[in-house]
Amino acid sequence: MHPELVRLRIPKLSRYLEEQRTAGVWGPKIKELQTSAHFHFPPRMFAEYARRVLEPALDRKVQRVYFPAAYAGTVARAIMDDGFGVLATDLSPHWVEVLKSKGLRADVRSFENLPDKKEFDPEVLVVFEPFPIEGRILGYAAILEILSRRIPYVYITKGIGMNHRKETDDAPFRIRLKDREGVAPWFTLKTAIEYGARGSSHILEGYNNARTLQFFFSTIFPTEAAMNNAKLDLEIIRNTDFWTNKKVVNLIDIALAVGASAQEVVEALERISNAGKNANQEAFDPEYFFEVEIHTHRK
Repeated sequence: MHPELVRLRIPKLSRYLEEQRTAGVWGPKIKELQTSAHFHFPPRMFAEYARRVLEPALDRKVQRVYFPAAYAGTVARAIMDDGFGVLATDLSPHWVEVLKSKGLRADVRSFENLPDKKEFDPEVLVVFEPFPIEGRILGYAAILEILSRRIPYVYITKGIGMNHRKETDDAPFRIRLKDREGVAPWFTLKTAIEYGARGSSHILEGYNNARTLQFFFSTIFPTEAAMNNAKLDLEIIRNTDFWTNKKVVNLIDIALAVGASAQEVVEALERISNAGKNANQEAFDPEYFFEVEIHTHRK
């Protein structure tokens, strides 16, 4: 960052999220894909992943799963059937009714709007192919909230063998786990790593004599550093008094307001700016960003 002056885009999270909650981002095509995909999520698959990957990494038992953007609830219901307490949510009231019809505890909630600890204290957050949030400010807002609460984040996607059914679907599946190099290159996962979180990636296969069903599991484990970075960045972004109707902002004023050092604020502003640049179409839309100049010294 230049020692005296830098121009940055600061995302207007409240402006963007307000619009998303009103209009929704889950288009008809995505809904159709979610409901028409004839895939089977084998029993015990998530339980095996929790036992063999999550719990050793966290050094504790996992019992409560928060599942946002749950859509038709196929995977959320399978996790509940494995014995986990599940809160499934979706932005669409229609999908929440579908979730409830499957016996899931569910409510209407945007992806980044994590439940209060008293309401439901998640030990892990799980998503299944949430395509609409990838590369968007909504995804950035979500990952900041997840990191600031230090909640492990499991991202599941389909692999092979998912687009057909056979009469042998009810045959018992055995589960095998394979290591996978690197974390899936999705915006939210990459952002979490850039904030200082740890990542792991595995392939889980459910197989019997008839076929093999494959799923990819990428997991983010927030570190203390990632949590602190996310908390500071959220504080800066949310303090709209810094940015509203201003073209020039002083670095020292920000540091004093959020209780951080000038260097910590410089690093935070760089993270925020980089995340904005990496978001898709909103990155250059003035409706979604404050365009400001940051002075790093007092005049």
